[in-house]
Amino acid sequence: MLEFRDIRALEGPNGYDHAPVALVRLVGETVEIDAWLKQVALACANYGIAHTEPVLQQHPSLGEYAITWRTATPESLALLLEQLAGTDAAASSAEIQAMLEQEQIPNPLHDLAKQHLPLWREAEAWWVGYGRYRQNAAQFDLSTYQTLPIIAISGTNGKTTTTRLIDFSLRTAGYQTGRTDTDGVWINNQAIEQGDWTGFGGAQRVLSHPAVEVAVLETARGGLLRRGLAFNHCEIAVLTNVADDHLPDRGLATVAEMAHFKATIVRAAQKAVILNADDPVLVEVVAPQATAPIIWFSLQATNPLIVQAQQNQQACLYLDANQLILASAGQTQALIAVAELPLSFGGVAQHNIANALAAAAALFAFGLSAGQIALGLAGFQPNAEHNPGRLNQFQRDGITLLIDYAHNSDGLRVLLASAAPLRAANRHIAMVFSGTGDRTDQQIQEQMTIIAQHVDRLILKRDPWFLRGREPGVLEPLMIAAATAAGLDPAAIAELEGDEAAFNELTQPAKAGDVLIWIVYKDRASKIAIAQAWERNP
Repeated sequence: MLEFRDIRALEGPNGYDHAPVALVRLVGETVEIDAWLKQVALACANYGIAHTEPVLQQHPSLGEYAITWRTATPESLALLLEQLAGTDAAASSAEIQAMLEQEQIPNPLHDLAKQHLPLWREAEAWWVGYGRYRQNAAQFDLSTYQTLPIIAISGTNGKTTTTRLIDFSLRTAGYQTGRTDTDGVWINNQAIEQGDWTGFGGAQRVLSHPAVEVAVLETARGGLLRRGLAFNHCEIAVLTNVADDHLPDRGLATVAEMAHFKATIVRAAQKAVILNADDPVLVEVVAPQATAPIIWFSLQATNPLIVQAQQNQQACLYLDANQLILASAGQTQALIAVAELPLSFGGVAQHNIANALAAAAALFAFGLSAGQIALGLAGFQPNAEHNPGRLNQFQRDGITLLIDYAHNSDGLRVLLASAAPLRAANRHIAMVFSGTGDRTDQQIQEQMTIIAQHVDRLILKRDPWFLRGREPGVLEPLMIAAATAAGLDPAAIAELEGDEAAFNELTQPAKAGDVLIWIVYKDRASKIAIAQAWERNP
């Protein structure tokens, strides 16, 4: 008996193919799989669904197979696969036929499709190109066609800040931008959608908007796994880092596999690929997949890849003597001093210096001058207006409150490393934290160990939203046991429900010189408002 774990349409480039595919992840014997694949072939022939031969990949550690079919009609094929698998939500034959008619490119547009131009449908109209350069396919004029510049950003940590910094700098330089990030879809920094829009749908909203001159698209793991990329090619791809987070997840079991999926944007890049030279996974797994020139960035001027790039007179960016340095064509120039970079918090937020280097590399590849890049870096503030929820700082009576999104071990490490220098001598660090149940026990224990090694007080906020598949009453005891095993006094741990109670427990005992950390994953605007009110009313 076959066990179907996932059936979906990946509508753009993805971790399996640089083309749309229908995907099935299943468990079963090869004889059963072969018999089922014959049923698929017959059904596709009956419906007239064209596809390549299926590609079968075995994943021994997950005990499953992934099967993909390259096709121009992935949603239709995915619906058919669900029907053949006998899933509860299987579509009817009429629904499959209707989807096929919707996906198929009309005959008069086949010549356009052969030119490999972006061709997409909105309501009843077909369009060629994106943003302000889009044209109605019925009146397409190749002589006036222009490609919309797309900058795609991914990574485990830092991608939202890097996305916002690139977008801010481009707007400061006079460009009309469209942006996706974990807070919404933005046209010239005006929200047209709220929420996490870092996947296919958010990118579509930006690419279809007629005001957009440059698209700056945060591209997260979830969107890549659910639907693939919303575009075939981009000018510039930025990959900040890849770490152990959200694993295992939908056919991915290792950091290297996660890196390969995130590198979908790297394989799509045509002008430049921006990579972190300090991340061994990017160096070993991602860099060989790039076909566009790589611009490395590093916090170390002596990083071998930075040294090699300069020897070869290739562009690179790095930190040296508290300056962000751009090297290109055998010349070096300082873009900005760390002391003048607001994101760096005077140099204590090393991860934000890395984010600034990544953004600067993308802006250089795009074509901004050194002066324009420096203006963007100097103007972007780590506050609720420019970078909400990412190391936002509030002050009251000598107490520092930080709101951040750190959601994995690496994120917690860099956050706590940034917080420690802000604490006065002999004072305390306190944190409000909510673990998430979709992490493994080992990942949760590692997070709690990191926290316990840095904080003096810990408030665990219970919230059903964070259970994510775990039973109530299971997550917090696991977290407390891990924190106490790592040396945190059990008397220094409080377990509460509700934002107000947690915030009061965090702030009321605080004294001048303390650093308070509020980890915020949802309802960010309301919590920032609470922090702002606290700051205004000593």
